[in-house]
Amino acid sequence: MAAALPATIAGRVQEVAVDVRGTVTLGIGARLSAVLGSTQDLQAKLVAVASVLAGARLSGPAVINVTVPDEPTVGPPPPVPRGAPRGR
Repeated sequence: MAAALPATIAGRVQEVAVDVRGTVTLGIGARLSAVLGSTQDLQAKLVAVASVLAGARLSGPAVINVTVPDEPTVGPPPPVPRGAPRGR
């Protein structure tokens, strides 16, 4: 997976995680992540992440969602359920 990262974002990605459902998430610093979903259309999804990072001023915690690579979205991370352990 790491080898597939475009040079424009490879240096920014700190973590690649895959959950039990096969959802791929990139950790891009403590306050930013990118949800790719499955590895289907992986190159298009990575290009979409690179495009958002190049063109958007992101402040505060944010999640870039490129599960549909032609329609990337950026928003706040989902709330942590009460009583759930907090990450990072």
